[in-house]
Amino acid sequence: MSFARATGAPEPTAGSVAPLLCDVELVDMSRVTFADSSTVGLLASMIALCRERDARLRVRGLDPLVETTLEVTGVLGALDVEP
Repeated sequence: MSFARATGAPEPTAGSVAPLLCDVELVDMSRVTFADSSTVGLLASMIALCRERDARLRVRGLDPLVETTLEVTGVLGALDVEP
């Protein structure tokens, strides 16, 4: 059972979490080895928030599998990727 279900709190979503990260412009993903739709959704929401400020979201340390996931979903092209 999830924490949200057990406590009655709303389920966190990319749309509800991303505004909390609106000042983030660099994400260190060097310890991320798997990305699913939640990861993609959160990054997409963060990209949109950066665009509102005429900034680009930067990521660093992408695992090849994660990079492929972001490429296939179309998110990679909206990111500035650092080694």
